[in-house]
Amino acid sequence: MASKYRGMQDFFAKADRVAKQADLAPIGAALLNVPIPFANLGFVHPAFVQTNNFSQAVKDMRENIEQVYTYLKFYCKHKNSSWCVDELKSFVIDLKELDLD
Repeated sequence: MASKYRGMQDFFAKADRVAKQADLAPIGAALLNVPIPFANLGFVHPAFVQTNNFSQAVKDMRENIEQVYTYLKFYCKHKNSSWCVDELKSFVIDLKELDLD
C-alpha cells in the first residue's frame, strides 16, 4: 500500500498547491467527521483526513469519490445530457484503474 501512496505523491503535491472553494464543505465534513453534503462536488484534501492510518485515509477519500459519483448519477438521471453516459462509464473505469484497496 505504501508503494501506491508513493505513486500518488505527484497528485498530492498538486493538491497541496490548490484548495478550491468547492472543497471547503468536504474538508469541513472530514474535520467534523460527518458526511459530505450530497450536492457538493469538492474533494477531501489529504492533509485534512483525521487519521494517521493510511487505510482509513484511503477509505475516507474513496467515500468522497463515491459521493461525487452518486451525485453525478442523480444529475444524469434528471438531465437529458449526451455526455452523462460516457462520462459516468469513464469515471467507473478510472476508479477501477486506481485500485486503492
